[in-house]
Amino acid sequence: MKKLLASLLCAVLLSFAAVCQAETAPVTMQVINCTEWVSLRKDADPDSVRLLKVPLGAVVEDCTYVNDGFVRCSYNGFYGYILADYLMVVEITESAPASETTPTILDLLPDLPSYDLFIEAGTHVLDFATSQCTIIVQRAGRTTHEKIVAVCYDGNGTALWQISDVSNALTELTLTDAFIAGTDTDPLLIMFVAEKGFHAYGVDFSGSERWHFTDGEALNLSGSISHAVGPDGSIYVVGYYNTAPICIGPDGVLKWKAHNDRPDIYHPWKIQLTDTGIEVFYNPSEEHEGMHNVAIYDYNGVMQQVIQK
Repeated sequence: MKKLLASLLCAVLLSFAAVCQAETAPVTMQVINCTEWVSLRKDADPDSVRLLKVPLGAVVEDCTYVNDGFVRCSYNGFYGYILADYLMVVEITESAPASETTPTILDLLPDLPSYDLFIEAGTHVLDFATSQCTIIVQRAGRTTHEKIVAVCYDGNGTALWQISDVSNALTELTLTDAFIAGTDTDPLLIMFVAEKGFHAYGVDFSGSERWHFTDGEALNLSGSISHAVGPDGSIYVVGYYNTAPICIGPDGVLKWKAHNDRPDIYHPWKIQLTDTGIEVFYNPSEEHEGMHNVAIYDYNGVMQQVIQK
């Protein structure tokens, strides 16, 4: 009798453990009890930043219950928290077809996102403010390309305009960038996309395009560019796999493209302007540990010397 009772007790305990495991294991759920959408929030807090709007009827995956009535779940590859009242467990019999590309948070944002939402979105690139407006630029990578988005906000945090673009491919380099050029009285937002070129936009309420530079030969910059801006608004740029800088005038016209045939000078990673010339920092020196090769060009693009720093 004791053996029988022990066996029954063991079976009950195993069944209870199995139920507990089933209750805590991630499940698939569906959005219900809303008019159009619910918020996928960054944290399990109703006041937390909204990452995405998840539409009514949408399926969310890898769901687990947390405290305060929230469920941690995944939607379109992004993890966040949804109130449990808006979700129910569903049984999925067929898996959804795989997406050709993995969406990023920048793809899923509204056309003109609120300031608080956008600054949480992707990798921060630029934050520039004037007395008129503030420019925020973010980037994010996908499985096939890289996307960059710039949004202009007024003093109240209201979005005024948006600019976005994507690279043609995705590599180990950073294929998009943004920086401020122009002058103190007339600043310009410069947007760069590898293989596409540079576009300049006014930093004002309109965001109108001032010029674009798409010279394919001069733009052999690959990615991970470094840049410097002169007092007159001229732009000096060098890319990771490009060994010599180019200079684009304040009007968007190529002024010159430098040349460098030295095999020991490669992988530029910094450019700066000095009174004596343009300094481009290259690969670490093979002769002195902790030092770098620095090529100095004059302001006509002619290499003067190579030193170590």
